Amino acid sequence: MGRAYWLEKNKLVEGSLEQFFPFFRQGKHVIAIVGAGGKSTLLYTLAGIFQRQGERAAVTTTTHIRIPEHCPFYDSFVCCEEIWTKGEYVVLGQEVGQGKLGALETRAFSGLCAEADQVLVEADGAKRRSCKVPAAHEPVIPAQADIVIGVVGLGVLGRTVEDACFRVEETRELLECDGTHVLTTDDLCRILESEQGTRKGVGPRQYFVVLNQCDDDRQKALGEKILRELDCPAVMTFFPEEERI
Repeated sequence: MGRAYWLEKNKLVEGSLEQFFPFFRQGKHVIAIVGAGGKSTLLYTLAGIFQRQGERAAVTTTTHIRIPEHCPFYDSFVCCEEIWTKGEYVVLGQEVGQGKLGALETRAFSGLCAEADQVLVEADGAKRRSCKVPAAHEPVIPAQADIVIGVVGLGVLGRTVEDACFRVEETRELLECDGTHVLTTDDLCRILESEQGTRKGVGPRQYFVVLNQCDDDRQKALGEKILRELDCPAVMTFFPEEERI
């Protein structure tokens, strides 16, 4: 399983996502995941945790996600009861071509939120990049969501905006820089906390940050620096290659 690191009494501790996220002990939720750099891996990891806890979990999207290779998908929540009875989570979406699933119809999504214990929604796209500032029409956080998790990949640190980011123009505008600017820990904090950045559209919902790609000691040290600077609950994660989506 992947590893998680967070600050506890101002010290960096290692544990599991179950230990860090309070929503695993709080009842029903609709959780929207936004940003870049590991959203899909986090999406299915959380679904697996809820599944092991015996909860009726569902994975879906308001944008596009890749058709999963590790499990089947369905285009209607009518099938959910059968899947949940087997002790599995369900993946739902409309096939839209190019190996992608799109959003459910509004009525179907509302039905899913009513029936499931936990709904996990990939609510943003990043074209496989690891850092993102959203465009005017993004992210697509459903009204039912009560929790938003913003993701960024620590691997972008030390790389240029043009090389590392999706929505380069939006990133340049937020950071007041050009495309050759090299991303720093301060830049990621600004992106993650800004209402024009990863926090866009969150409003009064609970907001958490995941610093993914904590792949070596350097990135762990840089990630810890970001943890100390952020004002919202945040965790670093590392997933071995075989667990990455």
